[in-house]
Amino acid sequence: MIPFNNWKTFIKREQEKGYLNETFEKVMRDRENTEVYPSVEDTFKALFFTQPYDIRVVIIGDEPYCEPGLADGLAFSVKDGNMPPTLLRIIFKELALEYGIEKPRTNGNLTDWTMQGVLLLNTILTVRKNQPFSHQNIGWERFTKEVIRYINTLDQPIVFMLWGSNVQNMMMYLDNPKHKIMMTVEPNPLTADKGFYGCGHFRRANEFLVQNGQSPIKWM
Repeated sequence: MIPFNNWKTFIKREQEKGYLNETFEKVMRDRENTEVYPSVEDTFKALFFTQPYDIRVVIIGDEPYCEPGLADGLAFSVKDGNMPPTLLRIIFKELALEYGIEKPRTNGNLTDWTMQGVLLLNTILTVRKNQPFSHQNIGWERFTKEVIRYINTLDQPIVFMLWGSNVQNMMMYLDNPKHKIMMTVEPNPLTADKGFYGCGHFRRANEFLVQNGQSPIKWM
């Protein structure tokens, strides 16, 4: 696969295939008639904040938050000033359990993770206000599949955290022996006690990075 030094070049290649421009048009039409999250400027934030050769960990979500004022373009993350939603509180609780911290993290803006090489990618990049999965099957899944396929080819060791059956479909595109794949259930109230709590993904990710000569992620 052709190497890309930045995501803008990658996106341009996908546009040349045609399908991505059709996706853009569908989202733009929706933006003219209703609220769509995240903003235009933040739609590709996850990629632009973590360029290909900076990636050390990939965490994949389903889609942006559809409630007003939350989605910031990073999977699971929320804009400053918002309390962490339920999924994110579960993630922070697991972090606290792994590191023996009494009070879980309360800052739901995960930009600090992206600055350390953590790609927070949703499989669907936009959503209509209060309409979950309203932008499913309009082309985003094909695009993010290509993103994951490309990341799989990168030479640096990368940890993939795949939470939930939908996200675990990405497994078929991951066959690079240099990378580490970790899977568990989705961090939601129905499944957290069935494998997410106690999964140890954050500590295991750091152990893998250190073993491969990299610094650990400062999760908290």
